[in-house]
Formats: sequence, structure tokens, C-alpha cells
Amino acid sequence: MNPLLATLMVTVAAGGGPHSAQGEPLTNGLVRVTRNKVVVARADDGHLTRRLRPGSYRVEALLAAEEGKPAKLCEAATVHLERGRTTRVRLYCSIK
Repeated sequence: MNPLLATLMVTVAAGGGPHSAQGEPLTNGLVRVTRNKVVVARADDGHLTRRLRPGSYRVEALLAAEEGKPAKLCEAATVHLERGRTTRVRLYCSIK
């Protein structure tokens, strides 16, 4: 493990919708991580774990769309990663 890097862990979870689904991870949730408007990591199964350089990143949760339509932005956050540390982020997508 490189102590000069930071670890980012992201989960996209259900918000709204049936009571039993609230807070459950969304397997069709998309994760996009950008730095200076450049995509540096992405995942299409609702989970992402990456080792990145320290600094500020924008983390976005998107809900997969129907074919031919763009994904819908659900929630976004700016996170600051510190060398040798793990940062966990949980973002929510409404499934009403």
C-alpha cells in the first residue's frame, strides 16, 4: 500500500421509494469522480474504491437511464482526500 496515496470509497444508495429499499445500495447507481473537470474514476455498479492522489475531488452519483437517454445526476459532493487516509462517501438517488 502506497502511503503517499489516499483511498476513496463511494456507495450509491436508494433514497425514497419503498420503505424496504431506503438506504440499500443501488446496483444500477453510477459513480463518477472528477478532478479539475477530468474524470479520474468511474463505476457502474453503485460501488467504487480507488487509490488516488491527495487533493479535492467531485464525487457524483447518477442513476442509470433507459437506453438512449442520459443518466440522471442524483447527488454530488466535494471531498478532500488526505495522504494515507480513507474517505468514505455515501450518496443517494431517489427511486420514487
